[in-house]
Amino acid sequence: MNVTRFLRDHEDFVRVHPWTPALARYHREQLDFLHRERVVHLGVTLTFGTLFLGTVLFLQLSPSLPALLLALLLLVLLVPYLVHYYRLENTAQRWHLLLLSREGFGPYGASAEEGTVGAAGDGAGPPTAAAPSVSPPSTAESRDPSTRESSAATSSNNSSASGSS
Repeated sequence: MNVTRFLRDHEDFVRVHPWTPALARYHREQLDFLHRERVVHLGVTLTFGTLFLGTVLFLQLSPSLPALLLALLLLVLLVPYLVHYYRLENTAQRWHLLLLSREGFGPYGASAEEGTVGAAGDGAGPPTAAAPSVSPPSTAESRDPSTRESSAATSSNNSSASGSS
């Protein structure tokens, strides 16, 4: 089985079919599988990378033909592992964004009409309670933490003052 083709086919399938609770469950199961696959490949990639660096270090301390051949063999194995792990990581990020956009949650799924940002639910649809309205900070507020704290204090003072009138 070609893993790259499977990943692409799954993503295409999820994009073209209507979003239902069953499809959401299926997509989450595939995303869980992808996470497990990523963890396994991360371990393999780190192992081969560590072995390669250890062999190169040994080669620097004691140059020999067997050590050079081992380093080349490990490098030949390491490069495809790095490429495969890179693809798995990017696919996981795309699938997360796809999940958020299809469920209508998060900055990638918020509609322009709502203007709100919600939290991911159980995949059965939008949450029953209305999500709080969140406005993005202005450029000055996002750069200066003291401005954020003072504007938050001002807004809480204004809300308490308006509540007591």
